[in-house]
Amino acid sequence: MTLALVPLLLGQAPTFEQLEQMKQDAINKLTGFKGTYVMVSIPQEGAGMRQEVTLTISPDGRRTKLYTEGLDVAESAYNKKRKWTAYLLDKAYEMDEPEGGIELPPNAPKLTPAAGEMSLTLDDLGPRFATNPSPTVTAATEDTVDGKKLTRYDAKTISPTQKSQVQITQWFEPKTFVLRQFEITKTTEGRVSRIKGYLIKDSINTKVDPSEYDLPAAYSGFKRIKPR
Repeated sequence: MTLALVPLLLGQAPTFEQLEQMKQDAINKLTGFKGTYVMVSIPQEGAGMRQEVTLTISPDGRRTKLYTEGLDVAESAYNKKRKWTAYLLDKAYEMDEPEGGIELPPNAPKLTPAAGEMSLTLDDLGPRFATNPSPTVTAATEDTVDGKKLTRYDAKTISPTQKSQVQITQWFEPKTFVLRQFEITKTTEGRVSRIKGYLIKDSINTKVDPSEYDLPAAYSGFKRIKPR
């Protein structure tokens, strides 16, 4: 048992950092995972943006593919020996085989937003969030979403100037603690913007063939470039 899981098992509210670590621990324990996170930004005014990130995760490696507004933008994968990234709009790819190999599971670098700001990433580590100051988390509750019982955590932070507030809600699978859905609401002097995310087409603890981390034949004709 890891310390990060203790607050959950005791029914107490974890810190936000513990909650984020619990997400990473949950992903790392899966024998295999495939799924797509859809993330939609909803500003108070103007057009929003829709992005999709498809993830393949197993002890043998990780693979991600990014779509923005329906366009295939980039795809990347790595195993313990090599990493490749294909830039699909440019029809180019890079490949690297670092001396000493690649660590699996990967370490999650700490997100360090500036004071009063928020950081959000969605990559091979899944959706991750951080705010400065760190949010206060309430104890887990059970919530029913689309007929499915999920574990819900709410977190809230107020900027040092007291002019903005961020609310982060995350819904998890009760058994595997895989993140199923999230919603971020930022209120600044009465103006509200939102980011909503949800998991689709998912398969948890599925078998993943190690060959899925190899460069696809469809990309081998792309121009090879030096790693950026």
